[in-house]
Amino acid sequence: REQGDPHRRRPLRAAARRAPRRQDPPRRQRALGALPVHPGAPRGRPPADHPDGLGRRLPRPPVRVEDAIKHPNWSMGKKITVDSATLMNKGLEVIEAHYLYGTSYDNIEIVIHPQSIIHSMVETADSSVLAQLGWPDMRLPILYTMSWPERIATSEETWPRLDFVRMGDLTFKAPDRKKYPSMDLSYSAGRAGGTMTGVLSAANEQAVEMFLNEEIGYLDIFRLIEECCDKHRSDLVITPGLEEIVHYDQWARVFVRDLVRSGSFEPRLPSKLAA
Repeated sequence: REQGDPHRRRPLRAAARRAPRRQDPPRRQRALGALPVHPGAPRGRPPADHPDGLGRRLPRPPVRVEDAIKHPNWSMGKKITVDSATLMNKGLEVIEAHYLYGTSYDNIEIVIHPQSIIHSMVETADSSVLAQLGWPDMRLPILYTMSWPERIATSEETWPRLDFVRMGDLTFKAPDRKKYPSMDLSYSAGRAGGTMTGVLSAANEQAVEMFLNEEIGYLDIFRLIEECCDKHRSDLVITPGLEEIVHYDQWARVFVRDLVRSGSFEPRLPSKLAA
């Protein structure tokens, strides 16, 4: 591609799916995620309060900000780490894959992969599965985003090669959709199309910001996104222009913020849940 091609500006996560996409027509794509672990909290809280997707038998407390911004494998900013805890990052990647590759939502699957070694899998028409593997380090997809469709040779000193013996087992599990409503919210918004996906993203960003500021609880993130998307259904624009996309992005942020601060929405803060 010539410099300036819009394909060069695709989101970074898409880099993991590019190479397989160029070789064979995909039949199904799978988005993988590793969820944070939050050890050392008191017992006695319901499972829905605890975002642990790694299969560990841990206590289940109300989730605090300091819990949600920890990740066992990735070093990321606070917002995207919270998205990892809620699985909203996977939901947004489902929408991304749909638009980038023209793949039906019915053929995009989310799988929990605790080791964060496999970053995407593409199933082809003959049932073969092509996977992209690498250490959990965002420098590699950033490099490939800048060099695509070529690959730049890297030093083994600064870019360690995968050691399959050291890597050990690679495990997978199905996500709990009741525990992580963000997945169904994302699929629903994606299927609705139009301005709904932008509203979903903006509502999530505003809710996560308020969670990080301790204005709302962890579980409130899901509640606020759902209320915002439900409210938008009557105003949904199927084929929006840029102005409408920007307008409803701002509308969603204001809706979430005003709903919390109006007093009609009761936040489920950790201090109240622990009482």
